[in-house]
Amino acid sequence: TWLESYIYAPVLHCLRGLPIYEAPSFTYASCNYPPLYFNLSALLSKALGLGPDAGSFLPMRLVSLLSTLVTCATVLWVLHFRRQVDWRIAVALAAGYLASFGRFEGWLDSSRVDPLMCMLFFLATAFMLEGQGWRSAILAGLFGGLAGLTKQPALVYIAGIGLFLAVVHGQWKRMFLVGGMSAVVALGYLTLTGDLFNHYFYYWLFEIPSHHPRYWKYIGRGLGFLAVTVPILLVAGLFPLLETLKAARTRAAWQALPTWTAALAITTVCALLLRTKQGASINFFMPVFLLATVAAAETANRSIARHAHGKPLIALGCLVQLLMLAYNPMTLLPTTADAQEAQTIVASLRAVDGPVWFGAFPSYSVLAGKPWVLQDAARMDFPRSFVTRELSKLISAGTFGAIILPANETLVDPELVRQFYQAVQLPLAPPPFLRALHDIHFFGEVHVRRDLVPAFLERIQPLFKDRKVVVPELRACLKSAA
Repeated sequence: TWLESYIYAPVLHCLRGLPIYEAPSFTYASCNYPPLYFNLSALLSKALGLGPDAGSFLPMRLVSLLSTLVTCATVLWVLHFRRQVDWRIAVALAAGYLASFGRFEGWLDSSRVDPLMCMLFFLATAFMLEGQGWRSAILAGLFGGLAGLTKQPALVYIAGIGLFLAVVHGQWKRMFLVGGMSAVVALGYLTLTGDLFNHYFYYWLFEIPSHHPRYWKYIGRGLGFLAVTVPILLVAGLFPLLETLKAARTRAAWQALPTWTAALAITTVCALLLRTKQGASINFFMPVFLLATVAAAETANRSIARHAHGKPLIALGCLVQLLMLAYNPMTLLPTTADAQEAQTIVASLRAVDGPVWFGAFPSYSVLAGKPWVLQDAARMDFPRSFVTRELSKLISAGTFGAIILPANETLVDPELVRQFYQAVQLPLAPPPFLRALHDIHFFGEVHVRRDLVPAFLERIQPLFKDRKVVVPELRACLKSAA
């Protein structure tokens, strides 16, 4: 997918022995994530014999898949062996995380950092909440530091949970040990990778995200997503919090609050706030799902202890929750037509003379024997003026045999788009600029005169017929224009 191509760029740099974080350029932009996932994926790529020319997402997907399976096993361990939840209910709740695959748009085994972060975060939380002594604190700090080296929000979640345990339960020494161990792990790892004193590490991970706008309306969308996805688990998991708020709100009342419920409430609030940043998606709620599973199981256990007929109702609740997560898995599986279309795209790119700018799927360019180019999502971190200037240079220099920008392009100045189409119409134009068009109305969206459309298509059609460039999206555009 296009998101996987975005993540693959740092892995490709690792495989080539290049630093992950370096000065931004129009040929490479690092992701806004710490290095652990990229390093693990590169190591697995080498173990599988997949070098930088393979263009394979398999190692990254394997890291995510294994992380998801370990997470489910950890949930089962906490529920059945630590919380004494009936094994059938424990299995159903642990399977609920796998059942959320469709709701989280297939992120559980895709080439993204979130499954690994969720595994490490849940392990850290489990040792924080289930343990008492210094050994569990060290393990919590170890996994917490590794989680922070995978994705920054994990540190926010863990810090919030640790602060609750310190203030409410008086576990100051233990939480200091957790924090100290996390710091040692993170700083030690970054020292070994050479990123600790790399200015661009901080540039990509902190400075760039600080410029992303915040949209407060996303809080409502996040609440809506949780309401239609895991309402039963959330209501059951947070129910003890309502009882605490109704009480005298004394320290004793907060100490009586189940720790997993407190962790769930803290993580949910943090995820909703972090989700307001541009670029954040529903993947921020994956840790919420995990904590809701255990918190709901605790509530279920207390209900069974109080009410003899509580177990059938809980089983019914689990069934309803699983049904709410139901989805059609066939829509996520590539069809024969998909595979043929992908092969057509790769063959078309291979037929172009010279490099091809295909920012939507740069891995396809690699498969076609072309050099890697900047992934479109990475351009969000660049000012539009920079994107416009650099693209204009590439066109003028004739560096690329074709440049294919996505539909609904918003990162390029409209004036540059006009220049592109004018260049295509010139008899002695540089290598043609081609655009993958899903909708002919795109021209109106960027204020390009509609009377230029026929001339543009007339210029493109000979190239299309001569098979110099054959891209499926262009075929669809020509058919619709006919």
